[in-house]
Amino acid sequence: AAAYSVLAYFMMALGIVAWKSVIATYNISQILALDALVCLPLFIGLAKIKGGLHLLKTSYPLLQILRGVLQTLAAYIGLYGLLHLPASTYTMLGYCTPFIMAFFAWLFLKEKCPPIGWLCILIGLVGTALIIQPEYTQNFIAAFAVILSCCFWAGNVILMKQMPKDHVISFPFYTVIIAGSISCIIVMASGIAPMPPLDFSLVTIAGIFFFIGAQILFVTYRLSPLYSLTPFQYTQIVWVVALSYFLWASTPTFIQMMGLIIVIIAATYSSFLKKEN
Repeated sequence: AAAYSVLAYFMMALGIVAWKSVIATYNISQILALDALVCLPLFIGLAKIKGGLHLLKTSYPLLQILRGVLQTLAAYIGLYGLLHLPASTYTMLGYCTPFIMAFFAWLFLKEKCPPIGWLCILIGLVGTALIIQPEYTQNFIAAFAVILSCCFWAGNVILMKQMPKDHVISFPFYTVIIAGSISCIIVMASGIAPMPPLDFSLVTIAGIFFFIGAQILFVTYRLSPLYSLTPFQYTQIVWVVALSYFLWASTPTFIQMMGLIIVIIAATYSSFLKKEN
């Protein structure tokens, strides 16, 4: 589960990097709609390879719809925060997710997180703060939007844990359908901006990376308690910093390197924690 988590967040970091040069140019609905069109046949093909299209069937249609809506809301509300906050502040607020997810798992799933587990999450948050060095903001509405986005994502994961009969491939499949449908409706109302081949390729590549990352991530949620997995979300910033260095020669400072080391230690130690009864 630990190895899968690291790999999943690496794939998502690649998707973020691919989005970097196009996210400010096009409407997020257009990007999400295109990614849905890219990912949908990939999920269908993967289902056929793994055993057949019956793997995409769900025993919890209402919960799948609710989960997909929550994840779509998380994307759109999070974007509002990104548009009105410095990127560093937005990213830092986004890393409240491990706290929220661990709390929701304790509240709804009765997963008891040992004190050392909470400490690993806190240490990971401190390490992330050193990497990002967030700026102070007075835009509390946008900050609240980011935190609310984290709550929606955590709720999506909690619902997924409540559907043990569904195959893991069905979760991102229905998310793509719901998010893609909503985004297509918005695009039809607002219009489509033409994309040159390079931008189209970057959005397509991002969709493929997110497809792979999401599939791996949902597998990890089936393998281990959430409290032992949530600190690995912090490793995503490690990959983003590393990719930024290799692609754009963005050199991390000494404080950022210390933050990277702290994140790696917290995530590694948390993988050895055992579930508390």
